[in-house]
Amino acid sequence: MKPGDTLYAARRGVVTDVNVSSGQNDAGVSGPDADNYIEIVQKDCSFAEYGIVKKDGSFVKPGQVVEAGQAIGLVGGDKFGRGSEARLSVTFNQLQEDTQNRGGTIYSVYCPLQFWTKYNGKGMLKHGATYVSEHPSNLLTREISKPAPPKKKKAPVKGGTH
Repeated sequence: MKPGDTLYAARRGVVTDVNVSSGQNDAGVSGPDADNYIEIVQKDCSFAEYGIVKKDGSFVKPGQVVEAGQAIGLVGGDKFGRGSEARLSVTFNQLQEDTQNRGGTIYSVYCPLQFWTKYNGKGMLKHGATYVSEHPSNLLTREISKPAPPKKKKAPVKGGTH
């Protein structure tokens, strides 16, 4: 990907967090505050985090509903010898119970991701490989909401009195 390319939502969800305040990554600086991202919670309670997002490059805001395939932001310039890239991680929260203290700790678990690419179909991506995206409509529209059919109006009753 190139700096300024558009990032698209992989699935429908609600934007939970946006941080696009740092210009460090675009300038090739690495640090704890350099990672700009957009986070979206999905129907299955998983969280998708999209990064590296360009400074002020988000098209969405927290609380906004996004559809699969919707443009959500711009790719930032990761200049760490690899060039620009988009990062996507998907996590879900899991509770590790502490039976002795009647509580527990919630931690994030990463989900292995599969992608659809033009020449490889569905599968996991390999580091350093080049892929051509493909956008089969049956995949993109799988989670796009469909409008409800219009309600039929009842015909007025003709006639006289009872």
